[in-house]
Amino acid sequence: LAVEIVTATNLSKQRKFRRSREGLPVGRVLSDNSRTVASIRLLAQRQPQFTRGHCSRRPLVIILGVDVQHYGKKWVKCAFYENDDCELVDYGVEYKGFGGLIKEADKPVIVDDWGDTPEDERINPIMDFGLIDEGDGQRTKSVLAFCISPGAYRRFFPCKGRGGAQTAGMPDLVIKQKKNRFNGISLPRYLMNADAFAEELYDERIARSDEIETLRAKGLVSDVGALRLFKNPDHDLCVELTTHRRWTEDDEKEKQRARRKLARRGRILRVGDWFRDGGPDDYGDALTECLAGWYKIKARFGVGLQGVMQEDEGDGSDEDADD
Repeated sequence: LAVEIVTATNLSKQRKFRRSREGLPVGRVLSDNSRTVASIRLLAQRQPQFTRGHCSRRPLVIILGVDVQHYGKKWVKCAFYENDDCELVDYGVEYKGFGGLIKEADKPVIVDDWGDTPEDERINPIMDFGLIDEGDGQRTKSVLAFCISPGAYRRFFPCKGRGGAQTAGMPDLVIKQKKNRFNGISLPRYLMNADAFAEELYDERIARSDEIETLRAKGLVSDVGALRLFKNPDHDLCVELTTHRRWTEDDEKEKQRARRKLARRGRILRVGDWFRDGGPDDYGDALTECLAGWYKIKARFGVGLQGVMQEDEGDGSDEDADD
């Protein structure tokens, strides 16, 4: 079974495995490319509902993900819970400098239901940490300079996404880069398997949202956490969660019919590769950074078995101790 699922590299094989081995309907398969703005809005109708800037209950951690573009910094803020659920509580874009990110990090998220939390502990949480896209050279220095600046140091960490063949040598989905100093200051920098977290976001948390809700309604536990959005999410946010998808067999057939190689962003796409189809997907990228940050620290809360941010195994040097 392990060999079959690993070698199920196209939609036909995935459908066959899901139908014959798992006994599940084939209508819900990886990357069916059926995401629409309406389907994203449904995530805001899941219970419990919450308004923008709020979260439904006391979270374990608040993470900010930032995708850096030439015109500004797009960010999303997420709350994570003990059952692996993720709530997207706010989003925005900073056009001038990085100062607005610190202001957003210090802005409390309003908790709607404190449960049995003692009254004196009911303090609305602020961001625990943030991951910010350091890019591939064009804006890297400015991002690194921000991460060591007052108000951001040890709160924001630079992160770079890797996909396709670039992930072959990665021992884990999130790892530390070897270069961990900038301007003489210790600064942990991370690499994330962007393909893996795109799959978690689009193929699992979004595509399987109905399945997750059905299992929980029956008192069963799903193998992946849910994703919920604040009520009445804006159109631009929803659109950017629909444009990132995989290259499918149908795309491949169309390419062959056209008798040409169709390249996206300077690379030849193969079945299963992730790419941006249409408009921007920056908020989606920022959300995958939040998922990467959660993956790295959730073992601290007894969720999963992954490592802990800033506590990776090192060689015992002072730099490792600082990290």
